[in-house]
Amino acid sequence: MTRIVVAAKQDKILLQDSQAKTVSLDQPAIIQIGVTQQDVKTLERLGDKLIISLNNGEQIVLEGFFQSQFNHNAFFNVPQSRWKFLTCSL
Repeated sequence: MTRIVVAAKQDKILLQDSQAKTVSLDQPAIIQIGVTQQDVKTLERLGDKLIISLNNGEQIVLEGFFQSQFNHNAFFNVPQSRWKFLTCSL
């Protein structure tokens, strides 16, 4: 499973550090996913969820990523290479 780290966007407090397939977001957050950009097959919006499909068949679901009560509620980081990240705000 892929490591997922979630921190509060406002004060950067660690909210979650896990290897779960689903993460529920209830506040603006920064999400770091332990995969490279090349590992990501597709990004799909389904309601308020962001579904990240990986080339190895694994799916990561970020529930609440597209919550309308938050303006630019969440960002996620995907490593492109060592010390370089691609930041996505969808």
